[in-house]
Amino acid sequence: MDVRKSNQLKTIVEHYQKFTNLIIKEVIEMSEAYPEGFKVIGINRNETCRYSLEIKTPNENADKALFVLMKNPSVGDEKLMDPTIKLLVKHVAPRYRKMIIVNASPVIETDSENLNDHREEIEKQADKNARVITEMAQNLGEADLLLATGEVEDILKGSYVELMNQISQSELGNHLYMISSVANYGGHPLGKLIADMEKLTPVEQADAEWHLKEIKA
Repeated sequence: MDVRKSNQLKTIVEHYQKFTNLIIKEVIEMSEAYPEGFKVIGINRNETCRYSLEIKTPNENADKALFVLMKNPSVGDEKLMDPTIKLLVKHVAPRYRKMIIVNASPVIETDSENLNDHREEIEKQADKNARVITEMAQNLGEADLLLATGEVEDILKGSYVELMNQISQSELGNHLYMISSVANYGGHPLGKLIADMEKLTPVEQADAEWHLKEIKA
């Protein structure tokens, strides 16, 4: 590669890094502390991964817990809600005694379009992530499962299908819900109607790849 092309590539990489850092900064600035009555009672994470986030709600006497499966974690932690967690806390979690958030991949990435950049780490963490989620699902008691991954890209399809096959063997597999449908997957909370979040749609497995179909009343 000649010097000119090398410099062009370096410039592109620098601009990309600045853009990514700007997105992360904006998401962090949009993050908020948990509202009164909501408290993180469990978090399993390290510098690059968040395997689970367990949030107690003020509705301690509710019969059910909520288990949420999304695509991958963003910046939410034990102190601050990112925009996605904020929506769930405000419009879904209050009906439950607690909410546990897990992901098809535990690798922290604010912009899921960048997941291909983490392919090696995603593959490395897949087994541990599956063990954590399966154990939690089996010991959760009475609960609903909210599937909110959005469309599952090729890099996560294997992990998603494996997780759903394992979860479906527990009681949790009989209580599947989504907010709305995106490419026959459970839609991500961002950009969805409040009414859809406050009244979840029951779903069931549609095929071996765990696309979903609505259960008609």
